[in-house]
Amino acid sequence: MLAEIGYEGFIGTDEYILHPNRTETHKTLMNNISKAFTHYRIKAGIDADVSLMDLRKTYLTWVNAVMNQDTKVLSSHGSNAVLTDHYLDRTVLTALEKGALEIKIFGT
Repeated sequence: MLAEIGYEGFIGTDEYILHPNRTETHKTLMNNISKAFTHYRIKAGIDADVSLMDLRKTYLTWVNAVMNQDTKVLSSHGSNAVLTDHYLDRTVLTALEKGALEIKIFGT
């Protein structure tokens, strides 16, 4: 998606790629995104108490299952220790590992 909206042209500049002509502060945008997440979670009928942080943890956990050590580059974290300690959900990893061992797509 970022490539489609011209990410390459923004590299090395101080320009914003998302909502470039904004007058709102960064904090206001973050607050609005959080409220939107909650709004759509409720509209989707999801009763569980999940947050945008939960979504980020799940996403990074799945990315890490594929990318492993390179996840830190994608997530802009300085080390894998930060990811492991704060962003990777061990219960999801356990489910992935179990699935990888038990699910056979082509019966082999």
